[in-house]
Amino acid sequence: MLSCEIIGFLGSDAKKNEKGCSFNVSHKYREKGTDKTLWVSCFLNYETKIMDFLKTGTPVYVNGDITISTYSRETGEVVPTVTMSVRKIELLPNKNKE
Repeated sequence: MLSCEIIGFLGSDAKKNEKGCSFNVSHKYREKGTDKTLWVSCFLNYETKIMDFLKTGTPVYVNGDITISTYSRETGEVVPTVTMSVRKIELLPNKNKE
């Protein structure tokens, strides 16, 4: 089991399902002088009232167990994929919104 903490922004509104919800969190970083974004697919396997506030652009802190793999694009580029089973999520203050 590999645990991780991520601070990032939601890429889209959370999608509710029968167990909880799913959402994507972006994490920006620099690699060899180039800005890159890593998208983490998150799954919250329990219902909580916070789901109503998980909207596009919301800054969040998430903690949970991750799985890392790769896939190949049609161009042949290998791209990392990260999936997280969320244990804890917190909304963070957003400087751009009230």
